[in-house]
Amino acid sequence: MRDDNMRKLVLLALLGASLCCGCVLSQAESGTKKADAILVSETSDANFKKDVLLADKPVLVDFYATWCGPCSEMSPIVDKVADQYKDKLKVFKVDVDKNPELAEDLQIESIPLLTLFKNGKLVSTSVGLIRETEVDALVDKVVSH
Repeated sequence: MRDDNMRKLVLLALLGASLCCGCVLSQAESGTKKADAILVSETSDANFKKDVLLADKPVLVDFYATWCGPCSEMSPIVDKVADQYKDKLKVFKVDVDKNPELAEDLQIESIPLLTLFKNGKLVSTSVGLIRETEVDALVDKVVSH
């Protein structure tokens, strides 16, 4: 599918998405490719404490919804970052539609949302579709200390 057509489809999806931020970048613009090894796991309302808050490493959490165009574009970026930092970082995804209690508890109002936790504490967030270099910068701040 041509980039123009893809952009039109994403924009149409955004019109019907009340939670989406509307930040639109194509994968071609972000320069990402699918990571070879997928190191991203799903977590849930029930497992969030164990998976994220009690983790022995910093944790990147990608909050998304299946209907969110920018979330779909963020996914390969998160996969690539997970592979790049596999020894220093755990990475999880949370579908906000399947985990409404967690989304409400964390007061998530817009997606895609990346959050970084260290020692059970929220240390950084980023709302909207961002480039891989921006995700790297967020992660570097947390894993380098």
